[in-house]
Amino acid sequence: NQNFLTTMKYSLSEIKGKHHSMFCLPEVVNSSAYSDFWKDLRDGKARSGLFRRIAKGGIDVYLEANYLPIS
Repeated sequence: NQNFLTTMKYSLSEIKGKHHSMFCLPEVVNSSAYSDFWKDLRDGKARSGLFRRIAKGGIDVYLEANYLPIS
């Protein structure tokens, strides 16, 4: 949504078709916690909390977010 794009300092065309991992540090992407995060979503489980993400230009952003599985 537009709020996410504004917060992360990207346009839709810059992120469309890209994987969520582009917003995470490599050590997060390579962690078991990140694998578990995606497994939970695949299994139909929602995830909520405070998540550290990386905006355009390498800026740290902390998002209070809800991730919901799509079925």
